[in-house]
Amino acid sequence: MAAERTSQRAAEVLRHDPVLRLAASDQRGLSALDGDGELASQPTFSRLLASLTSEANLAALEDGLFDSAARAVHAMNSGKRLGPVTLDIDSFPHEVFGSQPGSEWNGHYMRRCSHPLGVMLGETGHWLGLKLRPGNVHTADGAADMLLPLIDRTEKEIARVADARGDAGFVGPKLLDGLEERGVRYAFRLPTNKLLERMAKPHLARPLGRRPKEPRTWVARKSATARRPGKKSAA
Repeated sequence: MAAERTSQRAAEVLRHDPVLRLAASDQRGLSALDGDGELASQPTFSRLLASLTSEANLAALEDGLFDSAARAVHAMNSGKRLGPVTLDIDSFPHEVFGSQPGSEWNGHYMRRCSHPLGVMLGETGHWLGLKLRPGNVHTADGAADMLLPLIDRTEKEIARVADARGDAGFVGPKLLDGLEERGVRYAFRLPTNKLLERMAKPHLARPLGRRPKEPRTWVARKSATARRPGKKSAA
């Protein structure tokens, strides 16, 4: 309730703002500021948002975003399908004004925000899907349910999806299994793993001597016969 009251007060204040009234007017000069004309009231905004956020309208907005990206990509490529593409999935903070419903304090970003989730076509930068989420949800919340259908639709309407990329927060069995079932390669940063860090530490220091002209790569593999501490091998 406190968040709703804050949003209502902000709407009432902005309703009388002269700059916004001038910007929203179709009249010339200063006459737009004269008279008792006002912008939409808080109840009007509430009715508008309730209409826009209905399930049917949200689905239409999501379809419109994808359709807009598909048309732009086809226009860029003379109406032809692209070659194999990469889809990037990411989440990001969207800091709010006041305390809008759905906004929450996010300890990672250290701010009150919403926490949208988005999928982008890597080759062109077009958004294929966006989902507004509460500010305190986990990075991967709803990621599989969003990305996997978008892969199917992208392959049907734009191009074959060869790869998917994301941060460590998206690593999970539902998403990875779905990508493997579709034959989509993926590149996700590994979550922090103390065992892997300990294994890699001896190989992180650069060898003594002059730096080589060409990059060198060292690969280390843990022995398959290595035993856990305290475990005895079978006789």
